[in-house]
Order: sequence, then C-alpha cells, then structure tokens
Amino acid sequence: KNGINLPDAEEVFIFREGLAGFRKNQATGNAYGFVDTEGKVKIPASFINAGNFSEGLCRVANSDGKWGYIDA
Repeated sequence: KNGINLPDAEEVFIFREGLAGFRKNQATGNAYGFVDTEGKVKIPASFINAGNFSEGLCRVANSDGKWGYIDA
C-alpha cells in the first residue's frame, strides 16, 4: 500500500483539487499546510486554520486570526 509520509503531521485531510491539508503541532499551537499527491509540501504549515480547496481557492487564517484566500 502506497501512502504519504509526513512524520511531523498530526493529521492529514482528504485531497481536494490535488492538494491535501495537514495539521501539525507547534509551540504556538496548530499549524496547517498542504501537500500534493506525491507527499511534497506545496504550501508550508503557516496558517492557524484552513479549509479545503474549491475552484482553486482555499480559506485560511493567519497568525493574527485574519481570514483570507490562497490559491493552489
């Protein structure tokens, strides 16, 4: 069985539009980022909250708690 190995991730979410969100614990709290289907980190874990990609965009919150959108 092939899988993605993210040793520092606490949780990996389902793939949407070729990217899967992941959550890891840091000293400052949870951080969210995204990996591609090969397990390569495409968007580093730098958000305190994140949704799923839809139509090329994903809702995320930065460390100030401000929400916005990122693209793939």
